[in-house]
Amino acid sequence: MRSLKSAAVVLQNYIQYESFVNAIDIMIENNIETTILVPIEKNDLGFQNMFDTIYNYLKDNTNYNIKRTCEEDEYYDMLFMPYPIEQFLNIRRTYTIKYMYSLVTKPWHSLSPNSNNIFDVILTYGMTETPLKTYANVFPIGNIKYLKFEKDNKKNDKINLLYLPTYGEDSDMETIIPRIAKLKNRYHLAIKAHHGTNYLTNNEETNRRQLIENNFDTIYSSEDSLLKLLADTDIVIADNESGAIWDAICTKVPVIICDYNLVEKDYNGYVAEHYKAIKNQEILVIDKDNDIEKIIEKTLTKGQKNKQEQLFKRIFYCENKETNQRFLKFLSDLDNKKIITDDELFIHQTNKEYIENLKNEIKYYIEIVNKKELEKEQLIAEFNEFKNSVYNSNSWKITKPLRSIKQLINGKK
Repeated sequence: MRSLKSAAVVLQNYIQYESFVNAIDIMIENNIETTILVPIEKNDLGFQNMFDTIYNYLKDNTNYNIKRTCEEDEYYDMLFMPYPIEQFLNIRRTYTIKYMYSLVTKPWHSLSPNSNNIFDVILTYGMTETPLKTYANVFPIGNIKYLKFEKDNKKNDKINLLYLPTYGEDSDMETIIPRIAKLKNRYHLAIKAHHGTNYLTNNEETNRRQLIENNFDTIYSSEDSLLKLLADTDIVIADNESGAIWDAICTKVPVIICDYNLVEKDYNGYVAEHYKAIKNQEILVIDKDNDIEKIIEKTLTKGQKNKQEQLFKRIFYCENKETNQRFLKFLSDLDNKKIITDDELFIHQTNKEYIENLKNEIKYYIEIVNKKELEKEQLIAEFNEFKNSVYNSNSWKITKPLRSIKQLINGKK
């Protein structure tokens, strides 16, 4: 008899919803009761508006079961998150599963312990994310976001250029937009800003919203479907650190990267795949000196399109239409205990120091509980702070002592 009967999926914005909705539908079709959880932001910097927007969209336009909070006794067989989201870390569940909504373009964040150390399984696009085995079992399913994607092959009067920038310090909007804006007479030019730019209230993103207003006639928000936009796009222009690079590759839309100071960033020996693609000239780059129109023309050649087709095959485990079978295989393997193995811990060479530090910290908590050196209230406060960064994971062998620590705390007089 199948043991997986319930799931919760945490979504913070439309991008994450669009990235995982096909998986949600597959679970519901297979009689797994699925709930969508939308968080409430406590320290609002603009993202509370984003959370409210996706919650209201789902309530008004879908029939999903949607919640903002959970009761203490609530339980799910599976909890899906894109990264640890504090509000829902205490939910009772059997498996904690990471879903991808962008390929690793910022490995210093995406591969960090704090982004991955709570997960039992990480659903990846392909085999290039194997460094994530440091923290959990990885299961490649391809990019399920584009399971039902279809390209619009109608001819347009002008070539459609879609600029997909990122936000924060990794964005090149201030330098690139003035150059791109000069192309609007020859090409149809549009922009879809990152949700960080749409919602953050700091001066940097506020100024960028004005920059966009001043230079683009066609402006899409983060709530506009990227799938629909890509269906009618001829070329994507993306910032060097934008995950949209891989949305373009996945939909076979030619992509160009903007970067004035291209420096290959290394994360303990891991180099993000887009740097390798740039080196291999599978993706062309706009720098401060080259002619953008010549880069566009070369990107549209058959030879360059073939390079990006080979890049797709290198990055993604399977074609888009096959991702449903891969996700069903994941559910079946998880249900039959073929994935989770308590005795299996992958230790990546570059993270041994982190693992050792973590072991020592766990040992410390066991010792102070046994010695009863701290009052219960102080012990609980310290442990809760630690637990926020490293939470119980069924498959992560070295965190098993956390369960006994909790029991000892509860039994401490």
